[in-house]
Amino acid sequence: MADEGTIKEEAEMEDVEKIINVKSFYIANQNTSAFDEIQRMLIAYTNGQPVALEGIPGVGKNAAISVVAEIAGKDPYRIRCTEEMMARDIIGGEKLAAERSDTGSLATKTVFAPGKLMKAMQEGNIVILDEANQLTSTVQKALNSVLEETKTLGDLDGNMDVQVKKGFGLFITYNPETGVATDDLEIAVKDRCKLLYFEDIPGELKARIALLRTGQFTTKDMLDNAMGVRGIYPEKGNYRFAELKEGEWKKFKRDEPVTGKVKGYLYFDRNNGAVLEFSDDTKHEYYQIARAIVNTFDDIAYLKREGTRGSREKFGVRLDDVGRLNLNLPSPRITMKLLDDYLALRGHGYKTGEIMTDIARSIIDFTVPASERSIAIGDGIKVPNLVERVCQAHGLMSESMITEMRSKARGYSRESLTRELMQKGLSERMAKGLVEEYAA
Repeated sequence: MADEGTIKEEAEMEDVEKIINVKSFYIANQNTSAFDEIQRMLIAYTNGQPVALEGIPGVGKNAAISVVAEIAGKDPYRIRCTEEMMARDIIGGEKLAAERSDTGSLATKTVFAPGKLMKAMQEGNIVILDEANQLTSTVQKALNSVLEETKTLGDLDGNMDVQVKKGFGLFITYNPETGVATDDLEIAVKDRCKLLYFEDIPGELKARIALLRTGQFTTKDMLDNAMGVRGIYPEKGNYRFAELKEGEWKKFKRDEPVTGKVKGYLYFDRNNGAVLEFSDDTKHEYYQIARAIVNTFDDIAYLKREGTRGSREKFGVRLDDVGRLNLNLPSPRITMKLLDDYLALRGHGYKTGEIMTDIARSIIDFTVPASERSIAIGDGIKVPNLVERVCQAHGLMSESMITEMRSKARGYSRESLTRELMQKGLSERMAKGLVEEYAA
């Protein structure tokens, strides 16, 4: 994210890289209301409301807070919460400190050392309680006074009473159903917060993020009907919202020009359904591979969560009714590493299908723990076989799939083979290319 003034000079669409810092960007995508999560968090922060963000790992909760902190010009304190943590670890407490007397001798005395929460209140800074549901209910309740409108905080011995300085903001994050108590957050805590639920990142956006991280794509490559640029600008002591239209900043949902400096960020409309189109064959191929990887991982996540229910016929084999599968869930970093491997192997001249087999093997190796590899979940089907089927269902080829294609090429038309691959989610252009590789 970066400051920019006159749009005419810096915000033409071909210069959109000057608006968005790709290395530290966050793509807003939680458009469950008329406003996205960055806008909603800023409204709450401006109004002095604590904000609680709920969502599974990897959906960008902390990254979204970083965007808000940057807009507000803050360098936030972060507290990684644990079950063993006590209230004084957050608020502050007494400790022994060495002091030299007038005679030069050393002595110790007890002094109060403020914790990160108290420092943030005193400085008017932002503090993040990360995975706050790991705190015990007693510790959570000790924070209630900070969540009130008056926002006061005293040390546990009643010796201090800190009033909040303007600019203070409290952000809480937690992963649902992982808390140490029955409820993730104490009801008294949750009731005092602006609660935002972060849904999982859409597969299409996961693919675009991975592509941007490879360095082979620009932000401009990603802009279409589903993805655009929004911004925040100050006006009369408040934050106002803007959107980039045809290279010019306009007031959000208003066709009025914006004057002054705007901080831009990317926005993805998860309800749009658009897919990217590239005239460049290489970029088109990378995009198809990214989508195949992401869609494969989404199905693996479903198998871990729901087991074989609803999937017993989906992957071309009959499966036992298994409630849950003990699979490792890959993070977005794994997608990016697989794309890096793809780029490297492509650069060495290997065929697309050959590299796909390596990607599929890497997915199996990562997602199936050693303890699960020999477990049968169907007639002649073990867990690694099922994951391989998932890869194949999204066009990530295996050696057996390549052999089968070569065999079919003797009796099937290339058009039929192309259609078969397209049914696995590959584009017509990508499918034709694979058929040319292996059906010649």
